[in-house]
Amino acid sequence: MYGQMIVTNQANFNPSLKMYTLDRVLNKLETNALPFVNKLEVFIKLSFIPIDVPVEIQIVIKDDNQKDITKSETITQYNPRSNDQISGLDFCVRLTTIFCKTGNHMIELFVDGALISIYPIHVRMVEEIYEQKEIAYEEQTSSFS
Repeated sequence: MYGQMIVTNQANFNPSLKMYTLDRVLNKLETNALPFVNKLEVFIKLSFIPIDVPVEIQIVIKDDNQKDITKSETITQYNPRSNDQISGLDFCVRLTTIFCKTGNHMIELFVDGALISIYPIHVRMVEEIYEQKEIAYEEQTSSFS
């Protein structure tokens, strides 16, 4: 079994086309204050899953100390694909998470209790971005002096 995740701010399913459209793919989140609440949509693609057996799926988000900060409900899914296709499924999990600290966070995908995929996402304060830009600007202007 193989699994992949993409974290986005919005995923839309078109039932007539039977396909998802993802908006912005997220690698970082920026905030003005901590803690902050953020809604994420985790697009999941599983391949080579059992054909006639349900799989139990769960998403866990951990902070940089490996502390669980969000856990989804366990979701039961089945292979919806026809026999001429490789078994698998695509779906989206919507999570509301409270981030209490900056740094790297890991979004983990578990299928039947086994870790299948990890997606890193970085949380940073907006002030940190401005400070970095100011330092870079000061370094650039001092080199002209």
